[in-house]
Amino acid sequence: MVIEEADSEESIESDFACPEQFGYYPDQSNCSRYHLCDHGKATVKSCDSGLYFSTILKTCDWPYNVQCADGNRGNAWLL
Repeated sequence: MVIEEADSEESIESDFACPEQFGYYPDQSNCSRYHLCDHGKATVKSCDSGLYFSTILKTCDWPYNVQCADGNRGNAWLL
């Protein structure tokens, strides 16, 4: 599965606790960010401008396709 990423994006190490060794996980506070776990090490990634991370598709998508309120995911990612 491919995740759309900005060309100028930097990877920032995260304190996120990876539930599995590999995977894509939503940021709990920002709908346009997600955590990429690689060998148990998490980095924060951002979607391209105007897109939100879809917990269903595990990729960045248009906001109207993603359950998120005002760019702040809150607990919506648990649904």
